[in-house]
Amino acid sequence: LPDEFSTSRYLTLPIKKRKKAEQVLPFKLEDGLPLSLNDLIYKEKISVEKNSSDILVNLVKKHEFHQLFDCLRQEDIYFDIITSSFGILSSFSHNQKLFKSHFSSSSFAIIDIGHSSTSCYFFMDGKLISNHHSITCGKMLTENISDSYDISKEEALEYKHNEAFFLTDTELENGDKDQQVFALFMEKSFNALI
Repeated sequence: LPDEFSTSRYLTLPIKKRKKAEQVLPFKLEDGLPLSLNDLIYKEKISVEKNSSDILVNLVKKHEFHQLFDCLRQEDIYFDIITSSFGILSSFSHNQKLFKSHFSSSSFAIIDIGHSSTSCYFFMDGKLISNHHSITCGKMLTENISDSYDISKEEALEYKHNEAFFLTDTELENGDKDQQVFALFMEKSFNALI
């Protein structure tokens, strides 16, 4: 599912048994949602810790899900599993073996800058702790480059794809003047993500 179709919740319950956490979850969700659970479809990932349960929940409005499903079915597109980026990345949460074998750190962010939106996922100590969906996006960056450098949108798009970059603080200090100016431009353009 596109990220804009779903929302997520991060819960920690003082419950040490998965079955009990599953039973309490609907009541806990109902208290903090603007809609009734009857109007939503949700999928949870429960990780039982020593003294509590961490729960990641992905929710989608039933009517929006059914509209999308019907559109796909009209195009003869069928599938066995439906998930979202959050659903995929939440499956990595608490998987220390995966992090140790593929990443140099278990605390990091995954930032997916798309054409019309950006999704950010934040991991700390191997746990997905937060996510954010933003209208800050590639299309906006193309427009900013075009306006700021007084070039066509086509030239700005090509520049963005072939030359755009971000710099760390250390790289910024060591970069030349043009690199520093562009890096600060990128930082301002994506400041809304922070």
